[in-house]
Amino acid sequence: MEPKPNKGFYQTEYHSPSSALCTLFLFSAAMFTLPIASYFATIYLLNKYYGIPSSESYIYAVIAAVIMVQLVIAAYIYKAFQEDKPPKQD
Repeated sequence: MEPKPNKGFYQTEYHSPSSALCTLFLFSAAMFTLPIASYFATIYLLNKYYGIPSSESYIYAVIAAVIMVQLVIAAYIYKAFQEDKPPKQD
């Protein structure tokens, strides 16, 4: 019986450590930028197009930012579950 080669830390048959770091960097950047962008975009859109006062639009903007954080977390979890599956054979 042949010994299996040592794959190293987070190196599997389908993924390398560099792809793990790229994924981490991508989702970290998304976690930083998307909620902030959605916060300010929501304030701008509610003030300009719907005429909602600033005090009220801040509440909706915070809700939009929280939803964006939850979506980024869900996408990260989905990506983590998909990494363990081998590619489909045709």
